[in-house]
Amino acid sequence: MLQELTEINALIVGATQGIGLGFVRSLLLDTRVKKLFCTYRQEATAGELFKLRADHPDRVVCLNLDVTKETDIVSAAESIKDAVGALHLALYCVGVLHEGELAPEKSLRDLNAPDLLYSFQVNSIGAALVAKHLATLFDRRTPSLFAAISAKVGSIGDNRLGGWYGYRASKAALNMFMKT
Repeated sequence: MLQELTEINALIVGATQGIGLGFVRSLLLDTRVKKLFCTYRQEATAGELFKLRADHPDRVVCLNLDVTKETDIVSAAESIKDAVGALHLALYCVGVLHEGELAPEKSLRDLNAPDLLYSFQVNSIGAALVAKHLATLFDRRTPSLFAAISAKVGSIGDNRLGGWYGYRASKAALNMFMKT
């Protein structure tokens, strides 16, 4: 889809580690990628990303973004619009299974509303809100792609083991957001 483009502006949401950081490294190998916007939530965990920005100061732009705060999403979208006007690729690589006291539930007894809400905020609602606020940055006349990293456990049809209620349900919701 993007092969025909000679210049690409891209965004990686959740670029500080794992899959997101891998996408950043991979996209930096593509000389067509002129601007690569990369989000981080906490400076303390963004060291590798900041090194890449130092190595590629004309291409990498780091944006502070907490996907549970719509105001952060709006601010990031406005920064991108001001800098380049349009995006060709946006990848949502944010997800939470473990964080602080949050851990996968092994039984219904482990469920609680705050943890479920947080899982949905990060794993599915955040992606939908990012898509909402980036929509005007995608030109329908130019190839573009918005994608979100999901998980096999988000499949309703493939749930033989059970457990992980919040993560599974929030990834299933993400899949529905992306399909819709």
